[in-house]
Amino acid sequence: FSAIFQAVRSSSNVVIGIDDIILTLGYCPAPINCDFEGRTICSWTQQKDDTFDWLLQSGETESFGTGPTVDHTTNSAQGHYLYIESSLPAKLNDTARIISEHLVVGQGCFSLWYHMYGEDIGSLVIYTSTKTNPMTEVYRIQGEQGNQWNILNVDIGVTLQTNENLRIIIEGVVGVSFQGDISIDDAVWTPSVTCSAVVVPTTPSGSVSPTTYPPSTYDCNFECNCICLWKHDDTTNFKWIVAKGSTTSPGTGPDGDHTTGSRFGYYIYIETSVPSKQNDTARLISPDFVTTNEDTCFRFYYHMFGSDVYRLNIYARINGNLGKALWQKEGNQGDRWLFGRISLRGNVEQTIGQPYQLVLEGIVGKGFQGDISVDDLGFNPGPCPASTVCDFESSDLCSYVNDPTNTIDWKRYQAGANASIPPVDVTYSSTHGHFMFLKADNPGKSVSGRLVTPSYPDTSGSCIRWYMILENGATLNVRTYAFGAINPNV
Repeated sequence: FSAIFQAVRSSSNVVIGIDDIILTLGYCPAPINCDFEGRTICSWTQQKDDTFDWLLQSGETESFGTGPTVDHTTNSAQGHYLYIESSLPAKLNDTARIISEHLVVGQGCFSLWYHMYGEDIGSLVIYTSTKTNPMTEVYRIQGEQGNQWNILNVDIGVTLQTNENLRIIIEGVVGVSFQGDISIDDAVWTPSVTCSAVVVPTTPSGSVSPTTYPPSTYDCNFECNCICLWKHDDTTNFKWIVAKGSTTSPGTGPDGDHTTGSRFGYYIYIETSVPSKQNDTARLISPDFVTTNEDTCFRFYYHMFGSDVYRLNIYARINGNLGKALWQKEGNQGDRWLFGRISLRGNVEQTIGQPYQLVLEGIVGKGFQGDISVDDLGFNPGPCPASTVCDFESSDLCSYVNDPTNTIDWKRYQAGANASIPPVDVTYSSTHGHFMFLKADNPGKSVSGRLVTPSYPDTSGSCIRWYMILENGATLNVRTYAFGAINPNV
């Protein structure tokens, strides 16, 4: 089929423009999908026959010992979610309900993130509603579920009569006291499938979904059941495998790909079961790139879940040599797809006009629960957008830079590189991790060095956290830089 966009101007002074047309397989996201970041409840509405309303919130709820401190979508105090306030005047068994708009398909998977923390948590209930059956309970969670966001997946199977639609109701029920706040976030409706066929994406801590960029010749999402223009390194012990669904070993690997978020999409992974053995490597090699004065951002998603996960490295291969890794992750990173990126200019040490290749290297750990997966390789012109999280495992330092007025510069060190620096880092608690270190060669001389973050948009307030070691009377100041001036310590 073809899509036709027709513009009709009422006069010669009218200008009509369109941009960012995206065609994806499957249904459009349901209007009831909502992360509450628009500071609204999207197409949901508060029911009028309940006791009170769900409240839109960011940060902590009003009562101590209950409720989250961050939302699920952004994992920050600035993100938004809904919750029920269980303090007075609310009383035991009071209810708050929101109801979706009308859905034309009666079968599908309804997913919701919920937070039920506190001594006196009541219940979270999911209902379906049709003209024939106005309120049918399909799922109930009761009591405390821990101080974290949890996922709820409900298979909905309603046979709709002629001219009948489906609606979904979310109900919060108050417990015996004020420590009973219930919170919800990231509602998703996927029609015509069961929840077993849906992989609900989790959001990496401290990050939000990255920007969509125009396609590049070198991009690869592996949906061709192939590795696109990339190739295997035939000199290594084994190869990356193109796969869909789960990997062959329990307790490791993803349940689906990142591109489609389903068991039917493709990704690549290293299989760490026998005959693979510890320290075996698999490498995937990009086509040739030519070094220029312009920056390029290399983007990718990775999944490193399992008790035996070892290491994923990314190199720039120049004249057949790998050199130092541009980016590195080690160990179990949780059962979720995570976003990675590298700004290539300044990290690839190659003469302008000369070729190089990117290399993805997966290394086997000590056991079979060590599968490492990669998906959605992409390139876009320009530097990578500023990240709000940095563990300094990438040599691009997340675009942090030294102040040119420094009397001494911060440098990136590998833990345990010599006796004068810390033996392990925080990220991995091992000698494989990296950190920034300010080393004074002359302890008797007063020196200072500033490490400057990328520019971030203005906010009404932000939280910054870090780990540090201070020795021999050193001090650490944290300041903001705005409008050309360095402000006092924060």
